[in-house]
Amino acid sequence: MRPEERDTTLDVGGYRLGMWSFLGQRFTGLLLTFYLFLHLFIIAQVTRAGGPVTFSALARVLERPPYLYLDLGLVAVVLFHAANGVRLILFELNMAARSQGRLFWWLVGPAGLILLLGGAVLLAGVR
Repeated sequence: MRPEERDTTLDVGGYRLGMWSFLGQRFTGLLLTFYLFLHLFIIAQVTRAGGPVTFSALARVLERPPYLYLDLGLVAVVLFHAANGVRLILFELNMAARSQGRLFWWLVGPAGLILLLGGAVLLAGVR
């Protein structure tokens, strides 16, 4: 590939968009796996400790603003992972081999917009 043909979209540190999306997919996958195990552990501990009363107390704590921001971060991770996963599936099926960069932005862009709108609705109710 000649240098003038090289896609310089998000060319940081010599890595192109495909490498950054690959790393993002792996990192968000690890975050989601960690969250799943943490979530199951907390639910099991609360259920074992005191049933519905303890669960209701935990729910009141998790309605506070710091935890709502963490929920918003979780939604961002899920949206990125899902949008990038769709891009990877289309790439593997050879449906978007030439337009990978544009497809990435077309999928992640609306996911970001959904995140902004959802975050505004979520944080509008913060006391």
